[in-house]
Amino acid sequence: MISSAGLKYKPFSCRGVFNLLLAAMMTGFLPGMQFERACAEQHAIRLISPGSYEHLYADSIAFQWMHRPENPDSVHHYEIQIWSTSQFFRQRKRIPKTVSETGYFQYPVSRIRQTFRRHGQYSWRVSVIDLQGRQYTSDTRSFYIPAPELSKELSPWFFPYEVQWQAVQPVKSTEFLDFLKHTNPASHLDAFSNIRLLFRQDQLLNRRFRLTEAVFIHSRVGLGGEFGLAWRMLRNRFVSLYPGGWFQISKFSTGIGPYTSLQYDGCLGGSIEIMPRALVVLSGGWIPIYHVRYQTVQDEARRFSADGWEVGIRFVIPKSIIKPISLLGLRIDPQRFPFEFQHRQVRDSFSEVSLQTQSFGIGYVFR
Repeated sequence: MISSAGLKYKPFSCRGVFNLLLAAMMTGFLPGMQFERACAEQHAIRLISPGSYEHLYADSIAFQWMHRPENPDSVHHYEIQIWSTSQFFRQRKRIPKTVSETGYFQYPVSRIRQTFRRHGQYSWRVSVIDLQGRQYTSDTRSFYIPAPELSKELSPWFFPYEVQWQAVQPVKSTEFLDFLKHTNPASHLDAFSNIRLLFRQDQLLNRRFRLTEAVFIHSRVGLGGEFGLAWRMLRNRFVSLYPGGWFQISKFSTGIGPYTSLQYDGCLGGSIEIMPRALVVLSGGWIPIYHVRYQTVQDEARRFSADGWEVGIRFVIPKSIIKPISLLGLRIDPQRFPFEFQHRQVRDSFSEVSLQTQSFGIGYVFR
């Protein structure tokens, strides 16, 4: 006979109880859990149309789904939800239960352009509500409302692609500071900033050419514009190569005697886009002309006529690093905020003074 005094009892921990209950729920040994899972399975909804990421070009569409419950009498009604956080759109529609031998149901929408007034990405899903008020929801799908044909033709030319703020700061070398002491006004060669609107067209000549235009306001109290042309020479899954050039011109309110306060410069070079999505763009080129007038302290009008080179980088922070956030109902996507940095060096042919500038810019991409 074994004495109970020789036995050692180990207390049953709470962690063991939790693991046991979890295993029971997963295997369906608990009746309540098994019943809930059975209800969810019999009320499973499969979305049919529109397909995932489908573009809706027609003027009408029928949202279709399939639902075959074991007991059709348990269904009270359906509810379809369509929304878009970026387009500030949300629609919830209650759909009465109808008899369907095939199990297919639909919600037709005519005049899509009047229902979805803004093009872009939308999401949708369907819920079924039973007689006890329980709700079972399908997966979520996305679809796109493409831009109207007229908007496709007009938007690249008449609507800005990007708004950008840029600050340009010269390198304060001893040679340059000594040169500024003998110029008037020195602001024509000193630091400045500007705010610009950029326009871009990528669909020219079989999508091989890219045009860019910009208008900007100078902190020197002036206006300016820029025109650029690039040709896509190479594109694969790793890089895209765009040789090309640009020319810009601006005019300041601070004149120099009888001469206009005009500045213009141009560059020939190219850019390399690191694929995919061109999150990093490297650029560089030769500056054959850089022209701006200045005045010496002896009231002699001179022209700073130089040539040189420039290099730059443009990059955006991908969503994998910083997730989009919502602020006051507005979705902020970090990939819409590109950053730019450029370094330029030109040398005046008359005074042989080198002008080095560094510029930093941040923008917001509309499309």
